[in-house]
Amino acid sequence: MSQEIVKTELEGFIGPIEHSLLDALNNAWEDDEGRTLGGAICLLEKLPHRNRFLKSLQTDDGYKWFLGISFTIGNGDLTVLFPWGLDAERKDSSRMDRSVGIYIKGDVDDDALNTVLLQIIKVLEGPSK
Repeated sequence: MSQEIVKTELEGFIGPIEHSLLDALNNAWEDDEGRTLGGAICLLEKLPHRNRFLKSLQTDDGYKWFLGISFTIGNGDLTVLFPWGLDAERKDSSRMDRSVGIYIKGDVDDDALNTVLLQIIKVLEGPSK
């Protein structure tokens, strides 16, 4: 199976959106410097209501994301995209190339969105936090 770039995965989605939990989500994602694709999938597989993982996804700005995960929430959809951590120079004090991306489509309830984002943060932080 080819690893071709998927450009249609986010068709109809709005984002990336700002969210009050974005800083916590970024911190949880950045916390593991040795993160591998397999390790990230293994962690995120624990999330309830997960639809699928998105690999080799490229957004309209040309950025190729490390990993994405999609959810159906009520009558809407949520996709969370995780960036690569390749900024060794830490130009903005972070090793992440960019912020985690939150994209929504349809009618996504705010409380349900918060619940899913908090679940992602909890899973990424692990049992010690």
